[in-house]
Amino acid sequence: MWNLRWQVAGYVQARPAATVEDLEARFVGGSSIRGANLRRACVDNSWDTQQEQFAKFLLIDLCAIYEGWLGAALDAVRGSEADLKDLQFPTSHTLSGKKVGVSAALGRLHKNESALIVSALYPALRRHAKNSRNKLETILACYRYFKELRNVLIHGGGRASEKLLEAHAVYVSIGAATDLDLKEIPAHHPPVLGFPVKLSLRGVVGFSGLLIRLVTTLDAELARTQPAEELLARRLAESLGKGKLLPPKGTSQRRGRIRACLRNLGLPFEGVDLKLIDAWSTRRKLVS
Repeated sequence: MWNLRWQVAGYVQARPAATVEDLEARFVGGSSIRGANLRRACVDNSWDTQQEQFAKFLLIDLCAIYEGWLGAALDAVRGSEADLKDLQFPTSHTLSGKKVGVSAALGRLHKNESALIVSALYPALRRHAKNSRNKLETILACYRYFKELRNVLIHGGGRASEKLLEAHAVYVSIGAATDLDLKEIPAHHPPVLGFPVKLSLRGVVGFSGLLIRLVTTLDAELARTQPAEELLARRLAESLGKGKLLPPKGTSQRRGRIRACLRNLGLPFEGVDLKLIDAWSTRRKLVS
């Protein structure tokens, strides 16, 4: 787009009387794109304006993709609508003292915990480079700001709301990028109540990195549940073939086959307690 802008600007400079149709024939012909007003896009609109438009598209898509993933992940472990809501907020308390937010959701989900996954797989999931369990509350404070920004773009005519200002006040209290496990705090423009919001493309791209950390962290936490163990059993059975005969117990060849199966399923295999996985798989008659 940057290159297209200066090419169109150069063409218009050389041919000031060029029409929209001239520009379309010169730069868009053969693309099957119709109705492209390149003069408006590349000459009349500034680069800053276009970057802000890109940021808007990206922010809306990122939030939709993340919420879709979270909903599907919760469906897989039989989570609730309350869990879906609470996992998108840092921990707080109601006037009656009831805990809400991420801690409340994880508390409910972890009541039905898998001893196998907690012992054999969870430590490897926690060691993932993108796992930020210790920074989860701060990350969700950042998430709330960008989520409220997305909300006003879709539902509020692009004008700053009270909720956005509240989320922004919490966001700016984040002291350092290390509190988010990022190299820099995602850039933003302070909102003014009732006025159009302004987006930073660099900030939204930074937010995408934060979402990767949220996915990695919450995926590990949801994996600790008993329904996740049942899912693991089904996936192993499908991968190995239920009751499949493996090399003799206690051999490096047998552990190698189990490690390879975990790798093929996209699961962690380095640092996993393969003996526990082996014993559990045998007990459940997934392998022989």
